[in-house]
Amino acid sequence: MSFQEAFARRLEIIRPQMNQIRDFIRTRPPRLTPGIKRLVDVLHQRSVPVYLISGGLMGVITPVALELNIPLQNIYANRLKFFFNGEFAGYDDNEPTSKNGGKGQIIKM
Repeated sequence: MSFQEAFARRLEIIRPQMNQIRDFIRTRPPRLTPGIKRLVDVLHQRSVPVYLISGGLMGVITPVALELNIPLQNIYANRLKFFFNGEFAGYDDNEPTSKNGGKGQIIKM
């Protein structure tokens, strides 16, 4: 089974609601690895572009990027889709991170 098939099946089982994702982020704020903030600050000072590439969810990764001052356009992660009422509607299967070898594709870009 490909990563994309496994990811889609897991999401269909879980069917996360938008409010669940928000609650998760609120109750479990990101904890950074010791030293990572300093490393990213030094990279920024040296004008080295910093990217976050994750097979995780964009909504969970974004607060980390904000804390590290990483531009939002430098985040690559899986995007969930929701209906207007907050119910799960699927995921963006065009994101490279939703596919086998997707992280490598992004790095090559």
